[in-house]
Amino acid sequence: MEVTFWTQYKRQRPGSQQRILEFDLASELHHGMLVSNLAYAVAEEMGLPHEQCYELAIAGMLHDIGKLKLTSYINGQEQDPLVIEELKYVRMHSALGYEELKGQGYSDFVLESILYHHENYDGSGYPSNKAGDDIPIGARILRVCDVYAALISDRPYRRGFDISSVMELMIDEVKNFDMQVFLAFQRVVHNGDGRIFIKEEDNMALKKKPVTGMKDILPKEMEIRNYVMNMIRETYGTFGFSSIETPCVEHIENLSSKQGGENEKLIFKILKRGEKLKLAEAEKESDLVDSGLRYDLTVPLSRYYSNNANELPAPFKALQMGSVWRADRPQRGRFRQFMQCDIDILGEPTYLAEIELVLATTTLLGKLDFHNFTIRINDRKILKAMAQYSGFPQESFDTVFIILDKMDKIGLEGVAEELEKEGFAKEGIDAYLGLFKEITSDIEGVRYCKEKLKDVLDPKVAEDLETIISTVDSVKTADFKMSFDPTLVRGMSYYTGPIFEISMDEFGGSVGGGGRYDEMIGKFTGNNTSACGFSIGFERIVMLLLEKNYEIPTKNGKKAYLIEKNMPADKMLTILKQAQEERNAGTQINISIMKKNKKFQKDQMTAEGYTEFVEFFKDRM
Repeated sequence: MEVTFWTQYKRQRPGSQQRILEFDLASELHHGMLVSNLAYAVAEEMGLPHEQCYELAIAGMLHDIGKLKLTSYINGQEQDPLVIEELKYVRMHSALGYEELKGQGYSDFVLESILYHHENYDGSGYPSNKAGDDIPIGARILRVCDVYAALISDRPYRRGFDISSVMELMIDEVKNFDMQVFLAFQRVVHNGDGRIFIKEEDNMALKKKPVTGMKDILPKEMEIRNYVMNMIRETYGTFGFSSIETPCVEHIENLSSKQGGENEKLIFKILKRGEKLKLAEAEKESDLVDSGLRYDLTVPLSRYYSNNANELPAPFKALQMGSVWRADRPQRGRFRQFMQCDIDILGEPTYLAEIELVLATTTLLGKLDFHNFTIRINDRKILKAMAQYSGFPQESFDTVFIILDKMDKIGLEGVAEELEKEGFAKEGIDAYLGLFKEITSDIEGVRYCKEKLKDVLDPKVAEDLETIISTVDSVKTADFKMSFDPTLVRGMSYYTGPIFEISMDEFGGSVGGGGRYDEMIGKFTGNNTSACGFSIGFERIVMLLLEKNYEIPTKNGKKAYLIEKNMPADKMLTILKQAQEERNAGTQINISIMKKNKKFQKDQMTAEGYTEFVEFFKDRM
């Protein structure tokens, strides 16, 4: 994990590589004491003999002593250029420390704990790439404590993280640690020992950074977001969609109804409040939790429609934009809080719903200057028919589809291997994968499925899918292609018919998706209602627009008034009236006092999209 943070720092600070080799004795002593105390506490928590707990405290204090040896190399005493090159990765200090301490009366337990304290449980560490229980228990304990102490403390290249952030980061990399050690370490930290040597004022300080997985939105991005949201309302409005809003908090029963697939594992759950929260009497989760933050907009929409159907037209075309929350691992284009934008058609059983959804979504993307993207389309009924044709038991379909969904990452051979590991017959696997080799990505592929699967597939399913593809191709206005993809699964178990995703080469993944879910509303009302929806990845769309420096089209542009300091009141009034006249005409006017470094001021405003500058001086107007 240290390497990861250092890599990030180097990207931010070019030319700062040597900082990692700097040696601050006071900082190293502080680090050693923290690791020493934590290691002793974790060993004690795990029930190790008292002597080993004591020896781990010693090992924790001395685990980085090899860095002292490093300084002699760094300061020019080592002349071998190959050795120096190795030292750039600071991968010798554990072995150097071992050699330095060997023969000085320390036990093998202490020495091996120091030598192997950078070994990862999954075998990816150093110096010997040991894995699992081959790593001495002392080293496994030091590994966890060392990472924690490094992350929570200030380093030359970054500020220390708060305890909650550190725990989240370590959980993300838990493969590096012995799980039993890590659990014991968590108990120690939660009991307060993790705060050893952390200044009280550091714990009490207000935190500037957003919660992990959330982000602050700066003006430039906010401008793009607002533009996209306005374009969404305008474009979808022309297709007859009406804006609605649902609460961000939903009943936990609705969120956990086995409709949301893997998302149900990512719910931000909310404790009961007031008198309903009885911690002392709680025996199961339901005793503590009654609601959660929504992880998508489809489940709330289904509840909304069930509650308000009598007051809504049929069919009902809904547009929703709002934040959703998933306790996911943050990465490029993925956050724990993010905006979702959905359009849904409720009460329309025919393929007209799918056609309208695809046309509306692609028209929007075209207006946002996206080109040459792909709408991948499939049908859950074809998925099931292919599995049935190949002889897979119906109760195993979900397992088969989960493996199939990895096709783009592991290929046909990888899918075959995983299906074999699940115990499926080779004959069935060969028949199943043989279908994918024959199916093309155009209408002919749909026709092949219709003929090949005629004994297990209603022909109307393939006919409707063919109609959707051909109709969209005939009337589309944006630059994209329709592609039949029999490997498309979509993770949500509530899909019952056609499913689709948007693929963009520049992103390298999906930027939207949806499908038909005719049975979800029936979970609320007892009567199934035809329903189909399409969601665009709002955050990913905005990210792509920012990355290609998208300029928002404006009629009158953005103009800046720069006013000399201490402008007399009467002249200031004249300037303000002039600005108001231009604003009334539709021009965006930003009025600012002129700074000493006028060039830097203009550069900043130019970066915000201002293309014209008007300067006002006291002696000339």
